[in-house]
Amino acid sequence: VTLPGLRNQASNQIQCWLWQMTGDEVSVALRRNMVLALGKLGNASVEKVLRSHLTDPDPGVRLHAEAALARLNQSC
Repeated sequence: VTLPGLRNQASNQIQCWLWQMTGDEVSVALRRNMVLALGKLGNASVEKVLRSHLTDPDPGVRLHAEAALARLNQSC
């Protein structure tokens, strides 16, 4: 996604999906990929969502959230 407007839309939609997901095993892989995608989109407004996933029950989600935050901080 290269257009800033599309980045914002994608970031907003992913954030909504993340807030609605439960902690079940099916959604673990989705949560991992979504938090990483938020970091790749580079929208600084997602920092709060990413930080909230630093305490996710799944260690993989926490790791992906850390990586996403690191990537987000590099793009600032």
